[in-house]
Amino acid sequence: APACGSSGGSSSPRPPHDSTATSAQLADRAPISAPTPSSEEIASGLPTAEAGGASAPMPRPYLLIFKAGDDLRQDQMVQYLLCLFDRLLKVPPSPLDLRFMIYSVLPTAAEEGLVEVVSGAVGLQDVLDAHGGDIRNFLRTHAPARDAGAPFGIEPD
Repeated sequence: APACGSSGGSSSPRPPHDSTATSAQLADRAPISAPTPSSEEIASGLPTAEAGGASAPMPRPYLLIFKAGDDLRQDQMVQYLLCLFDRLLKVPPSPLDLRFMIYSVLPTAAEEGLVEVVSGAVGLQDVLDAHGGDIRNFLRTHAPARDAGAPFGIEPD
């Protein structure tokens, strides 16, 4: 997944969205330049040697779900906030790593978009159903306390 707050694009600030801009105003804006992949890259999904693919690291394949009927812009905002909190909690002098697995969300329209698949993930409802509706039972099973005095019988780390 991309780093927190990273969209993979340019770091230059984007102008604010203006929903009242006319087509003439939009035509006056400078075009956005982006590298155009070769037909070989499009066919294989990988960069070619001519495009720097031989020296560039191999891209990690993404498994994606196309989701329709939900506003993924909200999901994207929540992911951004989780990423921000994760970074803030890891700041010294007393860093706390909650081991968040932050997956990518890419809204493509108001009610649809792409969501990265997290292999091996289990939904919260499935965990609760399998452990009597109490998340502490799951944690006792998968992270039992080594010390008898640990709260709830769960290892604090």
